[in-house]
Amino acid sequence: MVVLLFAAAGALVGAGTGGAWYVGEAAKREAARRLGSHDRAAVADALRDELDVAELRSMARAAGVDPEQVVSGYEALRDGRLTLDELHQQIRKG
Repeated sequence: MVVLLFAAAGALVGAGTGGAWYVGEAAKREAARRLGSHDRAAVADALRDELDVAELRSMARAAGVDPEQVVSGYEALRDGRLTLDELHQQIRKG
């Protein structure tokens, strides 16, 4: 879409300042649309993550395990601070 806007801008150069303004505004609207879509996806991901954490806490309580320890391990795995192999080693030691 952005490439088409630049092509249109080149075609409108002969149309003067009004054409350039229109293309600039169209580019701003397109950028805002993309950012809005990205923001909605980020919010949806955050909500799913919170639901996952709430479910983990619930499962940990039901199993008699400290929920905060479970959530901490989940976040470490999710963020890449802990690998599955490291987790398996900790379980074997524990």
